[in-house]
Amino acid sequence: MKSKDARLVAFGRTVRRLRKARGWSQLDLGFQANLHFTYVSGIERGERNVSLLTIVRLAKALKARVSELVADVDGRKTPSPAPSPRMSRHGAGARRGARG
Repeated sequence: MKSKDARLVAFGRTVRRLRKARGWSQLDLGFQANLHFTYVSGIERGERNVSLLTIVRLAKALKARVSELVADVDGRKTPSPAPSPRMSRHGAGARRGARG
């Protein structure tokens, strides 16, 4: 038996949490997202590697942002903000003097 990928388990846990917060069954979420309830169950158990389009459908049905659904996938609890367009990740002036 293959072990479940931790990223899929984290995604499924988030879907389950948001579904339950709305008071919905898996059948309810499946109806809202146009997915079969057994597929929703597989997602929540971390057994399904869902496509981007399915993630978007789930987010729309749950009235959540895609970033909220995938926030825990890489181990972070909240989505990180986009980097400032003026500064590189190395800080201001990191490339100064790179070209002669």
